[in-house]
Amino acid sequence: MEFTTRTREYYLEALECGVITVNDCSVPPSYKLKDLDLIKHTVHIHEPLSPQIDIIAKQDDFWVVNKPAGIPCHPTGSYFEYSVTRILFKDKTVGCVNRLDMPVSGTLILTFNKAGEIHNLLQNAQKLYIAKVKGNFPEYEEVDQPIGTKSNEK
Repeated sequence: MEFTTRTREYYLEALECGVITVNDCSVPPSYKLKDLDLIKHTVHIHEPLSPQIDIIAKQDDFWVVNKPAGIPCHPTGSYFEYSVTRILFKDKTVGCVNRLDMPVSGTLILTFNKAGEIHNLLQNAQKLYIAKVKGNFPEYEEVDQPIGTKSNEK
């Protein structure tokens, strides 16, 4: 198990105040885990309000929607209800044919039972990202590297 989402200091304090327990008991940071120990990390998360998801088209086997930026396609990480599939379909099993990263907006295809068939049709499709930039920038720039987020720098 990895604990990479928070700082070491957070986990030490969480152990001290009982937010993290082992076998439902508070333990010191020096505790050595044993086989079958149960680690419990109790957190209270407030998910953002669900945005409007515009439906572009509906078919029996798939829907096409306009995914807003800032929302994941399916439950992930700290978000369970705050995702396109949960907002539109609750507990129904739905596949994202062309999953878009959380910060990206765009056309998203959701399928109910023929994911392989639809995915095969899109095998040679290319994604086109349009970025809003500040300052002087060339009229056209091709990026062939992974897209990621970067903190605001001043």
